[in-house]
Amino acid sequence: MPAPEVADYCAAHWPDFAPPLTDRGELMNYHLAYAAKADMLRRLNRIHESLNAYELALELCRQEPERRFLQRRIRELAQRGN
Repeated sequence: MPAPEVADYCAAHWPDFAPPLTDRGELMNYHLAYAAKADMLRRLNRIHESLNAYELALELCRQEPERRFLQRRIRELAQRGN
């Protein structure tokens, strides 16, 4: 199953699934774990939590293309949250 479908399924069946993604020690410094968490929270319309997770992902991310993507998501969500 493609990743977006997995995210949709998890969000629909386990709304509290996203927060524990980054609670495990080995994922705490992995930007993609925070980005995945942020995306699930965004799909659940939990804007402020999603923004926080995207900002953590951006802080950890070193690849410029991924940083631009995360910055774009943050801007989009910031506009929705106002």
